[in-house]
Amino acid sequence: MGGFFSEGAAGFPYDEAMAASVRAPDAGRDVARTAEFTPRAVLAGIGVGAVLAIGNVYMGLKTGWWDSGSITAAVIGFGLLAPAGRRSGKPYSLLENNITQTVAGSAAVMPATLGLLGGIPALELLGHRYPAWAIGSWGFALALFGILMAVPMRQRFVVSEPLPFPSAIATAEVIRAVHASSDEARARTRALVAGAAIAVVITWLRDGIPAIVPGTLWIPVELAGVSAESLTLGVAVSPMLVSVGMLVGARSGFSLLGGSILAWGIVAPALVRSGIARAEFGSLVSWLLWPGVAVMVSSGLVGLATRWRSFAKALSDVSELRAGSRERGGWVALFVVATIVVLLSWLVFGVRPAVGAVVVLVSVALVDVCVRTAGETDIAPLGSIGQLMQLLLGLLVPGQAQVNVAGASFAAGAGAQSAVTVNALKAGHVLGAPPRGQLRAQVLGAAAGLFVALAAYTFVRGAHGIGNAVLPAPAALSWKALAELAEKGTASMPEWAGTGCALGAGAGVLLSLLEQTKIARFVPSPIALAAAFLVPASTGAAIGLGTLVWIALSKRNPSAAERLVSSVAAGGIAGESLMGFVVAALMASGLLSG
Repeated sequence: MGGFFSEGAAGFPYDEAMAASVRAPDAGRDVARTAEFTPRAVLAGIGVGAVLAIGNVYMGLKTGWWDSGSITAAVIGFGLLAPAGRRSGKPYSLLENNITQTVAGSAAVMPATLGLLGGIPALELLGHRYPAWAIGSWGFALALFGILMAVPMRQRFVVSEPLPFPSAIATAEVIRAVHASSDEARARTRALVAGAAIAVVITWLRDGIPAIVPGTLWIPVELAGVSAESLTLGVAVSPMLVSVGMLVGARSGFSLLGGSILAWGIVAPALVRSGIARAEFGSLVSWLLWPGVAVMVSSGLVGLATRWRSFAKALSDVSELRAGSRERGGWVALFVVATIVVLLSWLVFGVRPAVGAVVVLVSVALVDVCVRTAGETDIAPLGSIGQLMQLLLGLLVPGQAQVNVAGASFAAGAGAQSAVTVNALKAGHVLGAPPRGQLRAQVLGAAAGLFVALAAYTFVRGAHGIGNAVLPAPAALSWKALAELAEKGTASMPEWAGTGCALGAGAGVLLSLLEQTKIARFVPSPIALAAAFLVPASTGAAIGLGTLVWIALSKRNPSAAERLVSSVAAGGIAGESLMGFVVAALMASGLLSG
């Protein structure tokens, strides 16, 4: 699935007037004399990025979404360093804040770059396990590849042919706002801390000692003689999921809720009644994932097809990327890193160098499409490009599930890192920051996020497992299904799943086409609808509840909701994720029973 959402899309809607006001760098600012790449800015970015990386591991394995966190990092960075800067007589500058959010964003994306949300757990579900050092070495080389790819893309998409990059503009606006108004900064920081504190308390009382808060509030009904708990019909008591619902917006939130009712309230009881599946999550999701994946793949491919101009431009971009770099050394570095990734893919995953070279060449075009789409729409189609690569590898090297998943992880991981890097560089361009410092910040953030993400994944997986009701890992289920289809054909599908796939594919095509019409905002999101088939109904209900909370707050006080809801939600995600990590670590050490 590989979702990509950001606070810019959810809490700070993009409009052309705002874009016009910040399209050019700050005029009249003496950048050379402004503090920028300082130890405190970097350390703050590493600290905030560590929190965001843990949150993305936890949230990604629960929902399939992750957050770049740039606005959260800017608010927290200011809240941490501005007061001390005033007391010391060395004010925390606007450009330092930009470095903080750059480091933090680079660390936050590392779970996706490493494949910890999709490819790696999918391979584990297929029976392949890898040491942390192997995943880390491969993932860091992939992060460097994505960062180096972003250098010529900055020239193309930020300077020469500027794209909107709505989240980047929103990030720059928030940095300006908090530095211009201490009241604005305090309000956002208080909202974030309050959300985190509430989430920490609820999560500990749910998962720790004393465990007095239930994990799920089950609906007191039976369907076809099956209890609601067996069908996962209820509302998860999860501040993180409610916070996600507050961020993703009405269309995605209600699509998840509606999809949960369809999948688990209608289809699942029919599967149990007909004897196709047992009344428990693992058995039911092994069937439901097929129509869900069909919706994802068909809608993703149609979406990419309707963006054929992006593919055509990608070919032009690739041929002209050389113009984006004045230094031959940059291209030499990119070639060397690409070679290292190919060799590590061979040593770790068994991807032959010839196949790896093809993956690299195809990925260059796919990453370009990913970054261009993120710049135009604020959505990086990581799931779609990963699925497309899986289909291409299924034709190129059929019957090799391990190679299929690893090769696709290259495209999706590089796309994630490049999209976040160019997004950060756009924010820096708006603020008048030189790119060299930000590129150094990206590398440092990737290194920090690497260790934190691997540790978080190890503890959380060890405590809860993968592919179950606690951590459904919807992206991994999708990748696993496509890999099995490429390896075994339709023999990997359960009874009547082919019919479900056909219906899902038709629905995905229809919804994707309707998204291109004037009624798009009334059309269910195919990705969110499909995700509902891969996660418990209680997850979709909690996210839907968060969407209802966001709507109620927006109607009651629109301006306050626009300014503060994203901060409260970011705190809720961080609070539960951190406490969930603490609980998992305590369970792994034997200090807390599961």
